[in-house]
Amino acid sequence: MNRPYVFCHMQVSLDGKIIGKFMDIPESKGSGEFFYNVAFGENAHYKHQGWLSGRTTTDDNFTHYKKPELDEQAPEVPAGDFVTEPTGNKYYISIDTSGKLGWTKNTLQYGDTTAEVLEVLTEKVSNAYKAFLREKIFLMLLLEKIP
Repeated sequence: MNRPYVFCHMQVSLDGKIIGKFMDIPESKGSGEFFYNVAFGENAHYKHQGWLSGRTTTDDNFTHYKKPELDEQAPEVPAGDFVTEPTGNKYYISIDTSGKLGWTKNTLQYGDTTAEVLEVLTEKVSNAYKAFLREKIFLMLLLEKIP
């Protein structure tokens, strides 16, 4: 059985924060470029198919706190996952439990890397948000409550 290869990489401060003034000090300057080269560069060490971030990290780096344009009158979106034919070779998995990310397209650019976005949602997400994602042809996984 093929199993996924998972690695966790985070730059954190001593108090566990992932964003803060510590990122602006001279000692932190090269770490982002180093990580990109190791994970995504031309001769990357990791041969991964995607990476995962939470909503705040996604907003900080990719959607920049843009609000989604929702149609509250959208037709009912069928229950369950929505999976289109994959078009990329890299995937950005975004955990967005409440449906807040204001995507403008279904791919993102990180350095020289283009990744297709996969949104992981919960049942808390509104129908309007699910319709918003489907309109942009996103891959969506809906985590439903387990009895």
